[in-house]
Amino acid sequence: ESKGDYTLIHTTHKKHIVSKTIKEVLALNQTDLLRCHKSYAIHINAIDRIVGNIITILGNEIPIGRTYKNDLFIRLNLI
Repeated sequence: ESKGDYTLIHTTHKKHIVSKTIKEVLALNQTDLLRCHKSYAIHINAIDRIVGNIITILGNEIPIGRTYKNDLFIRLNLI
């Protein structure tokens, strides 16, 4: 989750804040992390479900931005 010049990383047990932008964090791991919104990136294997423009992970709803929807669906083989 983007917080300006910081990124909040949610895990199953804790939250971590790193002093890198979400773009910089994504550059570190391009295989498992995927941008789904200007303020959010997700781990592909963590998705519980997708309904409309919402991704649910462990009960948390994450929006899918228009800009990222097509690439996301292609990457998940939904198109």
